[in-house]
Amino acid sequence: MLTSLSLHYVLVLSFIWLVLCTVAYWVIPRQGFTLRQRPAVLVTLLIVAVLALRLIPAAVLPVGAGYDIESFRRVAQTFWEGKGVYSSPLVAGRHPYFPLQVYWIAAAMKIANVTGLSFVFTLKWAPILADVGLTVLIFYAFIQRGRSAQMAVMAALLYALNPISIVISAYHGQFDAEPAFLLALAWYLGFSSERSERVLRWSAVVLGFAILNKTWPVFFLPIAFIRLKSWKKILWYGGIAGAVPVIFTVLYLLVFHEDPHPLLGRALTHAGVPGWWGVSVFFSLMQDLAGTDSGVLQSLAQYGRWIVFAGVGMSYWLTRKQSSITALTTALLALYVFTNGFGLQWLLWIVPFALLDGDFGGENAYVLGGLIYMLPSYYGCHLDETLAHLLTFERMVIIMKVSAIPAWLISVGWLFRRLSRLRIAARTDARA
Repeated sequence: MLTSLSLHYVLVLSFIWLVLCTVAYWVIPRQGFTLRQRPAVLVTLLIVAVLALRLIPAAVLPVGAGYDIESFRRVAQTFWEGKGVYSSPLVAGRHPYFPLQVYWIAAAMKIANVTGLSFVFTLKWAPILADVGLTVLIFYAFIQRGRSAQMAVMAALLYALNPISIVISAYHGQFDAEPAFLLALAWYLGFSSERSERVLRWSAVVLGFAILNKTWPVFFLPIAFIRLKSWKKILWYGGIAGAVPVIFTVLYLLVFHEDPHPLLGRALTHAGVPGWWGVSVFFSLMQDLAGTDSGVLQSLAQYGRWIVFAGVGMSYWLTRKQSSITALTTALLALYVFTNGFGLQWLLWIVPFALLDGDFGGENAYVLGGLIYMLPSYYGCHLDETLAHLLTFERMVIIMKVSAIPAWLISVGWLFRRLSRLRIAARTDARA
């Protein structure tokens, strides 16, 4: 067991590591370079870089985000006791996802017990491997579109070195890189270029597993439907993608004899907590400072999902003539702008897709805003609560909420810039 002093020492080292990665993110990919190596060699070097950048801090850092790690520990414990996770009082709503992650979390605990490694460390292996997959996929997506090896390596490095993805996977211990990788793979298989129906079906299967992992990849389905055009293709693509989570969820329920209502209720309605992002931050801060409850946050929690559906739906319409990756990136930005519930791990979602869309400029500002949001939250509360105790928890909460404002405002500006470019392109096409 680490002492408080040694934990603080490791946290300082992890902060220095993150600063170095951030500096490398801003400097290395933008330097002019010439590559003579074969793609296989470049991919191998990229894989080594991604693994080193994440496995080193994951192995050294003895903690993750406290609440989430404890939740995962309870899930694994309940699983190995042969009990249903979703009906267990020990878990009690701490696992608002479909069952796929239950098996990996349980496997991570088994690996930790067998090898003597830390559960916190083994838990982070899957998202780190997903980061590897995303880096390689970004490289090959650029090569497929006829870009140079230099451009492909630069785009891949922008993900490998991205401090947001490093923090979520290697520090926090959340698994959002996994659905992001599966969604990116589904797009790559089915929509990055003209594909056969056989490959398109595999794309639907992979998308189904992305949704089974976490529900947010379902936002890609309308984008896919608009581009499939044929009703027959729409029906079987949606049917396959929907069948995967349904089949695996039913199998889980049958094996563990669980009531489906707690599982479906949590997995299908989980939307983050209002007051920590977007417009809700301003109302939450006013409420904290005034010490009174205006009821606005409760209303946002009740009706916020309809605002999100309207905003994302608008993005589907405005991008209907654009490429699928452009539409997906814009839809995720619309989600960020209009949602009131938010989790820090959500910051990762857009990162690989903006790179695949070639929107490097927008992502650079977003990374800066994301770091402003993440650093007080992780180093003031989630990884260690010493700073929160020194400042008082109430002050730390206000700092964390204020730190979310730049990232949200940058997202708003980024969305409007993308929509402005769409309008300019539409006018140009109309004049042609």
